[in-house]
Parts: sequence; structure tokens; C-alpha cells
Amino acid sequence: MKLRNFDQVDIKEVNGEYTLILRMKEDEQPSYDTEFGSEFFYTTKKNGKTLITATEQFIKKEFPKIKKATIILAVGTVILASFPFQKAEAHEVTFNMSYLYFGNTKSYISQIDKTQGNLSLVSPSYFDINADGSLKITTQYDSTFVKEMHSRGMKVVPPAKTTTTTSVTAAKSTATAKAVTSAKQTKYPTLKSGSKGAAVTDMQNKLKKTKLYTGKVNGVYDTATKKAVIAFQKKYKLKADGIAGTATLSKLDSVIAATKTTTVAVKKYPTLKQGSQGTAVKDMQNKLIKTKIYKGKALGKYDTATKKAVIAFQKKYKLTADGIAGPVTLAKLDSVTKSK
Repeated sequence: MKLRNFDQVDIKEVNGEYTLILRMKEDEQPSYDTEFGSEFFYTTKKNGKTLITATEQFIKKEFPKIKKATIILAVGTVILASFPFQKAEAHEVTFNMSYLYFGNTKSYISQIDKTQGNLSLVSPSYFDINADGSLKITTQYDSTFVKEMHSRGMKVVPPAKTTTTTSVTAAKSTATAKAVTSAKQTKYPTLKSGSKGAAVTDMQNKLKKTKLYTGKVNGVYDTATKKAVIAFQKKYKLKADGIAGTATLSKLDSVIAATKTTTVAVKKYPTLKQGSQGTAVKDMQNKLIKTKIYKGKALGKYDTATKKAVIAFQKKYKLTADGIAGPVTLAKLDSVTKSK
């Protein structure tokens, strides 16, 4: 693969982790398969070269100092593939991210199940950008999906278009590669039965947070610790040998990070309907007044006039016009009034 097959190479850095976005020319027909199945190392030509294999060769040649990164291949606005690149011997395949643009929670989980535990990040269409550049949640947001992903040790993040990307032309790829080499990479020890010390203590503490280890945190890799490691490896479909190497410890870190942090702060909305009373109703009425749809007073009572105003709002923004102000209606009302 030659450099001319790309319009540009984009590089982004998030928390010390680098991603290379290779943008291919739309008007050029390369000599290798470009099927969407190439993300799963699929090719229809017996002796053909997969897009991923060709890309890896290109990176090794043009970016010889890059040791580890996530690669995204794109043509125009279409993402062809997303896969990890690692110079060291890759004994396991883990797709770093999957973009989930269409469907619902059930179809999302079905697609993720097909990857057999190889994803560490997912990006559903739950996010958008406000006019001031801040992140906002769309009405498609489903906390059930987020909790399910966290329980699997996976992070739910906004799509790449919502993060700041530093673009560089392909002609500057050599200079860019030098900047990438400064990225810090976590080095993990190999821990096994008989190991002792701070690294074992740290691992035991993290295993306790996963609730797979109930023993003492004593810095000794004993039988109970080994059993917990094997249980963790089985749960996340790693090699269940009871030895905590780079693959196991890095996965443990990602699981802990996912449970320790929430991707975005999610506001919980009540369901209000005719007959409801209280501050939540009053707050909604004040916001409806701002939209100029509700002409009454904010008294905190969900009366007939309030219901009519809610139906009018729902019709205006193409929501289910049932006069019941649930999470979808209230979230939309929030986004509308914030911009006023």
C-alpha cells in the first residue's frame, strides 16, 4: 500500500492513548479487498490481501516508531474498519471500539454479543453536541444498555466526531510519528502463584472491587488469589491459566475504570400526567411558559390547561402526543429551554 492511497492521516490523543484515522481516497480502487467484513479479517479472494493486513504493513513502514495504537479506516464519512495495532506479538485480538448508529438496545446487545467479548469500547448514538460545544444526551439514551456494558467491563463513550481531532497531512507523517512515541504506555508485570509484593496487593484490591475475590489483601499470590484470577479470566474470555499477565491486568484496569467513572451525568426524569402535583410540575410549567406554548400560571398542578400545553409541545417536536410528560418529553423540554 502506498501513501498516495490516503487523503490524510488524522491523529487524536485521549488520556495518553493514540488513535490513527487513515482517510482513503474515494475515487481510487485499491488492489485489495475493501469489504466491510474486513474488520473481522474477512476476504473473498483466495490470494487477496485484506485491507487490515495492507494497512498494518503501511503503518510499519510509514510510522516505524509507533508501538501501539487504535487504527480507524475511513472513506468519506464511512468507517470501514476499527482495529488495534501493536508491534509486539499480538496473541489476542481485541477490537477497541464499535460505533452503534442504528437500532435499539436489544439490537445493540445482539451485535455486541457477536464479537464474543472482543470489544472494550462502544459508542451508541446517545450523544450530540450543543451549540456551545458541550456534550448532550439524545432522547435515545437508555441507562439499561449503559449498565449492561459496564457489567461486561466495557466503556460507553461519545463517537469520535465529538472529540477534538488533530489533523495532519500525510506528508507530515514522519514528524507526527515522533510525537506519538512520547505517549506513555503502562507496563504490567507477570504475577502467578508464589508472587509477593505491592503489585499483588494492587491486583487483589481490584479483584475485590469486581467481587470475584473475597480473601485478604495481603500481597501474597496464594490459592484463593489464583482462583479469583481464573474466575476473572473466564468471565472476560481470557486464557484461564491463573497467571495474571499483561492481558489480564490491563483488562482488570479497564473493568475497574468503567465501574469507577460514569461517562456522562444522567438526569433522572419523573413521569408527570394530569392530576400530578408538586415542584416537578411547577418546574415543567415554568419551562413551558418559556416556550410560549403554556399561557397559564406555574401553580404546580397538572390540570387540563397544562395537559393541552404538553400535547402542543409534543406535536411541535414530533414526540408521542399523549399529554403525559415522561423522560423523553421532559428531556426535550430541557434542551429547548436551555437554548432560549
